Amino acid sequence: MGENISPHNGTQETYTRTNENDGSSAETRPLIAFPAPETTPSITPKKPLTVLNGLALVIALQIGSGIFTLPAQVSQAVPSPGAGLLVWLLAGLLVWTGAASFIELGCRVPSNGGIQEYVRVAYGGGGKRNHEEVDDEEVIIASEQGAQGQAAPDMRSSIVTDRDSIPASTAAVRGEDDRDQVGPRGELAGFVFTWTWVVLAKPAANGAISTIAANYLSRPFLTGPSSSSAEVGVGLSPLASRLTALACMCAITAINCLGATSGARAANVFLMLKLSALGSIILMGLFALVTGWHADGVPASGTGWFGRPEGATEKPPWQLVGDLVTATFGAVFCYGGWETVGFVLGDMVHPERDLPRVITGAMITVTSGFILMNAAIYICLPFEVIRLSSTVAVEFAQRTLHSAAAGVIFSVVVSASALGALNANVFATSRLCVAAAHRGYFPTTLANLHCSSEADEVTYLEQALVGLRRPGFSVLKIGVTWFAKATRELRWRKGVPV
Repeated sequence: MGENISPHNGTQETYTRTNENDGSSAETRPLIAFPAPETTPSITPKKPLTVLNGLALVIALQIGSGIFTLPAQVSQAVPSPGAGLLVWLLAGLLVWTGAASFIELGCRVPSNGGIQEYVRVAYGGGGKRNHEEVDDEEVIIASEQGAQGQAAPDMRSSIVTDRDSIPASTAAVRGEDDRDQVGPRGELAGFVFTWTWVVLAKPAANGAISTIAANYLSRPFLTGPSSSSAEVGVGLSPLASRLTALACMCAITAINCLGATSGARAANVFLMLKLSALGSIILMGLFALVTGWHADGVPASGTGWFGRPEGATEKPPWQLVGDLVTATFGAVFCYGGWETVGFVLGDMVHPERDLPRVITGAMITVTSGFILMNAAIYICLPFEVIRLSSTVAVEFAQRTLHSAAAGVIFSVVVSASALGALNANVFATSRLCVAAAHRGYFPTTLANLHCSSEADEVTYLEQALVGLRRPGFSVLKIGVTWFAKATRELRWRKGVPV
């Protein structure tokens, strides 16, 4: 069998499979089928994510580098350790309200894309319509038309007829179904959000996270294992910091390119590291509280949990409110990341069942963990020391274990925690790009929708790059062809997004 590209009378070009023995035509199909023929094999990846993968993804992003550094900023804005714990509790409850809203949105729109799909449906008039809503509309129309002597139509049958009139392949390629028909305003809202999120928001966040990871990762090599607490603040030069951050970003991207679930498996590993670090601080604080071992914080102070330190000035009520808001903002920042699971919701085995479990479980784990960790820090470290420290976790390890090496270990742990947050961002954003490609917001190549199968891609590239035969474009043609061949197995067989 051979393949010949031949012109077609319609608007699309076609290619024809011919029999090499007798030259007879075996099959003629459009070069790019949209919608795809019913015989085209599905390129939709399997749903490999479980509840544990979802929990790992959310917790890995929530427990980032912020929780190991921001307790100092929160403590600077509160009058006592007890007030600081109340701020962490308040921030957790505030974030939980938003997370509960996303549970409702995710159950209504259980597909990849997260916020992109929510704003698309919210502004476009789509969304899931259950049978009760149809029944209510049917009763209203029947009563109105019955009063006019007209026969009421069967709304459910008309909806089914409209849905069945759409080819299954079209719905699969475009990512549409009977629950998700939106107007142009919804498409515009989804388009604007996706481009803002992918081009501006996430690159900036990833750059900041990778820089933090690079700085913490380099500190043991810059200061040495015998460094003091003050020397831990030594950092890289700006150029070295950027290069190390770039290396961290490339490493995480490479991990996610190993397979469709490699990022999820990496999130599981980072989750264990994060929980180990968080748990070790909590256990040391509990041990100090029970035994009095290195309990230099609240137990050793004469003011207790809610007493005002000696020499503290009285603040007016309006300033106390402002400080409370500032502290709450800092704590809320540490809880960020719970919305990530929405971007991969369509890859979960049972999205409508597992989404409440993932978000609720993550919020319970993270909120309780953050409060207990800060309580442990307040028990072991004096309040004023916490306020002045920029690396609270490192300070905690050095003072409680009386070893500079412990501070080095915690520097690496904080770096690994930041890398885990970076991995969660990369994994979720790649799924958002695929969902956006299904919607037509991004090039369809990002979701492997540019052709119907792996075998057809060779012919597609030959036709698509036919205009690049000029000398000035030959390098571009060679590069595109090489990239397509090098990533073919990853894209078509392992489901890795471009």
